Amino acid sequence: MAPIKGISEVVRLPRLGKIRLGIKKEKADGIPYPSPTDYFACPDEVRKVFGEKPKELRIMFPTEINESSGQVSTSAVTRHGEGSPSGWPI
Repeated sequence: MAPIKGISEVVRLPRLGKIRLGIKKEKADGIPYPSPTDYFACPDEVRKVFGEKPKELRIMFPTEINESSGQVSTSAVTRHGEGSPSGWPI
């Protein structure tokens, strides 16, 4: 297979793990189900920095800079559904 020109050369950050809003539990019959937590379920690397059950995380979103114009591309983070917090679009 040949690399795709313009895409294969793009350098991306590796995914080292996922940060979740809950954990998996098992019912008595062994069927797993998601269970929410009041802390972030994090990989070991994150827990080493923020503790076993972090309730806050400092994050940074990587952005791309358009080399021809020098402008940074932006994205919006939105929450969909009922009862959005103040200031969040739905």
